[in-house]
Amino acid sequence: MLQNANTDKRKILVVDDDENVRLLVKVLLSRRGYEVETAPGGMAGLAALSLSTPDLVLLDISMPDMDGLSFLEKRAQAGHERDIPVIVLSGRNSDADVAAAMNLGASNYVAKPFQQDRLLDHIARFLPQPTAPMPSHAVH
Repeated sequence: MLQNANTDKRKILVVDDDENVRLLVKVLLSRRGYEVETAPGGMAGLAALSLSTPDLVLLDISMPDMDGLSFLEKRAQAGHERDIPVIVLSGRNSDADVAAAMNLGASNYVAKPFQQDRLLDHIARFLPQPTAPMPSHAVH
C-alpha cells in the first residue's frame, strides 16, 4: 500500500510582508519536506492561523497592517493557536524588540539577514524535519 506523501509533512506558516522573504523561505522549507503556507501580513496570518493549524509559525515583526508584536498579542488570546511555537524572523533586532517578542510568547528569535542552515537548526528545535515517504516498492 502506498503511503500518503502528506502523512509526515509538518506545516509551517510564514507571515512576512516581504514577498521575496516569503518565497525564499517557502522554497527552502519545501525542499526540506515541510508543507509551507504564507501570509503577506499580520491580519492574513491570523486568518490563516484560524483556518488551518500549522505546526510552527515564522513571523516578521515589521509589517504595515499588523506588526508581529500585535500578532503575538492576538494569538495569546486565541484558543489552541497560542500553543503553536512562533519563531520571530526579523530585521528588528534590538534587545528591546527581542525581549518584547519573547515576553509576548515567541519561542525563538532569528535575525535577518539569516543563514539558511541556522534557520533550519532553529526550526528543528521545535519541529523535527519530516520523514520522506517510503518508496512504493518498500517491503512492509
